[in-house]
Amino acid sequence: MEKERETLQAWKERVGQELDQVVAFWMEHSHDQEHGGFFTCLGRDGQVYDDLKYVWLQARQVWMYCRLYRKLERFRHPELLDSAKAGGEFLLRYARVAPPGKKCAFVLTRDGRPVKVQRTIFSECFYTMAMNELWRVTGEVRYQSEAVEMMDQIVHWVREDPSGLGRPQLLGAPASESMAVPMMLLSLVEQLGEADEELAGNYAELGDWCAQRVLQHVQRDGRAVLENVSEDGKELSGCLGRHQNPGEEQGGLRATQGEASAQPWVLGFDVGSRCGLPSSLYLPHRQRSRDRPLRWGHQQQESESGTDWEGQLSAGELRAVSTVREGRRHCGQCRGLGPHAPGRICCLPYSEPSPGHALEAGWFLLRHATRKGDPELRAHVIDKFLLLPFHSGWDPDHGGLFYFQDADGLCPTQLEWAMKLWWPHSEAMIAFLMGYSDSGDPALLHLFYLVAEYTFRQFRDPEFGEWFGYLSREGKVALTIKGGPFKGCFHVPRCLAMCEEMLGALLSRLASAPAPGAPSPPAVPDRKGAE
Repeated sequence: MEKERETLQAWKERVGQELDQVVAFWMEHSHDQEHGGFFTCLGRDGQVYDDLKYVWLQARQVWMYCRLYRKLERFRHPELLDSAKAGGEFLLRYARVAPPGKKCAFVLTRDGRPVKVQRTIFSECFYTMAMNELWRVTGEVRYQSEAVEMMDQIVHWVREDPSGLGRPQLLGAPASESMAVPMMLLSLVEQLGEADEELAGNYAELGDWCAQRVLQHVQRDGRAVLENVSEDGKELSGCLGRHQNPGEEQGGLRATQGEASAQPWVLGFDVGSRCGLPSSLYLPHRQRSRDRPLRWGHQQQESESGTDWEGQLSAGELRAVSTVREGRRHCGQCRGLGPHAPGRICCLPYSEPSPGHALEAGWFLLRHATRKGDPELRAHVIDKFLLLPFHSGWDPDHGGLFYFQDADGLCPTQLEWAMKLWWPHSEAMIAFLMGYSDSGDPALLHLFYLVAEYTFRQFRDPEFGEWFGYLSREGKVALTIKGGPFKGCFHVPRCLAMCEEMLGALLSRLASAPAPGAPSPPAVPDRKGAE
């Protein structure tokens, strides 16, 4: 128990220190003192390489600053709040293309002139989040009025008439639904309903509708979570229907042939008690390469944390790891540990979604289940949106989560399918720690430690701060930028802030009601990287 407490405390400190450094990076480099708003196209050292402003990133940074100001005492200082308000005023002045119309631009010039409009709802969604959070920290009703009005417009576009988005209805286009739409709306329901009984009541039916629409992306008898389905909840044909974003892989486990890989990551598993599929325990191999130079000569820090992990396993877990090494596979059909002959692919059917959106949708659904007081929904979400995507999406050869996969194991068409991106790993950290906090399943805590260790080792930049966003499959830095059209001050600090909060709550729970006999976490994290 004491080892578990020490490990949780060490991770809380490490996450908190990293959050401080990440926020400092954006505070120093991103503020546009002349025109307002934020620069998000930042190089490795924070240099601005493009002054275009992306509305969804402007809004995300406003939301993030306000949330930090509201939730964490050490960020409650005037500079952060003033910067958030300046960003909010920039959005109020320039985000909407043709006021009083609600459609927001996707890209603006530095001084606020529209450059590009996307025919989606996402700029408007983050605009809503920013305005609601500004209202919470300032008390100014005009921000909340703006948030509620935009929310009403978004709901109208999604549930009644999408014509205002400007998308033409082409005869050959399938009537499809992306999982991103209902999951984003579900997030807005939580955002606006927080500590507001009236709005929470107004949006209760919408929240249930969103949750159901997300859940219908679980396809193939529960063995796949697909990114796109038809409007009536059926699988689509072709690449669009098989698309998993990110991290799908053949089989419930990654289907490999021949001898088990002797690469730095070894996969071990136990028999799942809830769904008949392999339960999740992924263990980092200690024999990692210590000499992996990055492109452009950048150095990346290797963690020295951990112990002899085999010594921490039960006899059953050791047998599982041994089985993998012998080239055999555990699957949901045989319900045991093989034996499958070397070279044979596991008989578990093709499966599930990917860590990125699937894991993010997973923790959105976990919060919905908590609000509803629905433990059955929570268990279903953990099985289908946390464990299944991770089993298929984790790269056992190099670690990390694949970005795109095809549900039938065909070659993905996206050039970046095998890359490792910052945001799926951020969402995975949140999802597994939240899943453990809600369920007490120690396998989820192991997965949090595994993902967090990989993420801190591969993505963070100890020299200039913040995280790299784009790695090769092998974990080498592919792009040195710290921000761009898609990466801003959002996924990384949100992940770190939420994990710090959850780790603190777990420590408080241990202090008030220690649980004897609970399994110890795999290793105390290395503090050198956070110093």
